[in-house]
Amino acid sequence: MEKTVLSIDVGTTNVKASIWNSTGNILASLYTGIGKIQQNVAMVEQDPVELWDKILKTVSDVIEIKKNFRENLIGIGITNQRESVIAWDSETMKPISAIISWQDRRTSKETYAIRKNYGSEVEDISGLVVDPYFSATKIKWILDNIEESRFLHGKGRLRIGTLDSWIVNKLTMGKSYFTDHTNASRTMIMNLRKGSWDENLLSIFSIPEDILPEIRPSSSNFGQVTQKGPLYGKDILSVAGDQQSSIIGMGRVSAGETKITIGTGTFMISSSGKDFRRRKGILSTCLYSDEGGHGNYALEGSSFFSGSLLDYLKQNMFENLKIESVDPYHGSSTPEGCVYFVPALSGLGSPFWDPGATGTIIGIGPSTNWKDISASALRSIAFRINDMICAMQEGDIAGDIWVDGGVSKNLGLMQFISDITGLNLMQAPNPDHVTGRGAANLAFRTLDHHDLAEWTMEKHGRKFTPVLSRENAKDLYSGWLRSLERSWKWHHDSY
Repeated sequence: MEKTVLSIDVGTTNVKASIWNSTGNILASLYTGIGKIQQNVAMVEQDPVELWDKILKTVSDVIEIKKNFRENLIGIGITNQRESVIAWDSETMKPISAIISWQDRRTSKETYAIRKNYGSEVEDISGLVVDPYFSATKIKWILDNIEESRFLHGKGRLRIGTLDSWIVNKLTMGKSYFTDHTNASRTMIMNLRKGSWDENLLSIFSIPEDILPEIRPSSSNFGQVTQKGPLYGKDILSVAGDQQSSIIGMGRVSAGETKITIGTGTFMISSSGKDFRRRKGILSTCLYSDEGGHGNYALEGSSFFSGSLLDYLKQNMFENLKIESVDPYHGSSTPEGCVYFVPALSGLGSPFWDPGATGTIIGIGPSTNWKDISASALRSIAFRINDMICAMQEGDIAGDIWVDGGVSKNLGLMQFISDITGLNLMQAPNPDHVTGRGAANLAFRTLDHHDLAEWTMEKHGRKFTPVLSRENAKDLYSGWLRSLERSWKWHHDSY
């Protein structure tokens, strides 16, 4: 029987557990939805008890389907939503906070002051723009606002980390308290060049290092599962943030190779190889690390509302909206007749980084209907992607761009992205499972040290090439840029 690896993919809306063989083929997979707690417009949380129960159930159920693979399961790969944080007691293993989501903006005011005084220093060391999206100010909020955190810190029992560190700690019953370089690189307190927690950044954010996990390579052994259940005794062979895991799942790790994930948000990652690159408004981040070192870099663009924008429309405006049937070309023949939807429901990410921008719909007339609004929301995904691409430099992107994520199943959107950007797109096969495939790729690498590029996807879904004239595409995009200007710096916390 062939050797297999189980991937645990903890996303924003669901948990997936999948079984993979050593050539990257999926043998079984199950997923379970997870909820979100929207306390107010700024506070977004998830229930850690619900999440942990669903991780255990999903893993147990998928192994039950493939009982004969249990003995051949050689290890586990973990991939997770990044930037989200949780605090817990190292003695009881019980959480003392909710999971504060990457979508959470409660620390906007605090972030404003830090960015004003230390923005350049933080960006130079961490590769990240100071923004409430990242983990550091969430960690500081827990320290300042949850009294139990201060009590536990005094007792040496406080742990605060990104979701991966909590999951590893739970699976190993407290024995392993580790994170990896990809997750740590999204906290604003890791020195990206050195791959370690940075003394200056910790001081800026007033975070004590002794509460943080040890940083380990993404492809390495994180410890043995001692939690009772079907994974007992198995080694955790990899950990990586979901967006890095996605491009690794495609095997596209050479410099210039680029992927876009369109799910809850839109995230574009372009591999820089060993070259540490900086681009205005674009993030520098760790692509992956192994025992040979942490220096595999990437450029990343982030947009916060994509699939979640369409979910917002469905929940609040158009109950019968079906994402797959929305046509982005509807009403888009000219900028003058086009409705533009700026999806700044929690500010704007790359390359503008304006937390004070506001959601805006422009171009509404007497005949505007739900089709126009939903089409404009879908088009905004393409325009935001082009914003990121325009901030890149020649040579940053090489070859076709591969695309995954649930929203990429809308073929009209894929074509519209190709038209607006003027670039060729390749639709990843099984776009819902690429992230888990990356976790498995890294896990097998821990054992056999294979080249991650060996898992390059030879087969693909449809290929999309531009058909709209460049003149028309530029006209539509110029209308978008005018719409953006109306959105910028609307709220008090703009920089």
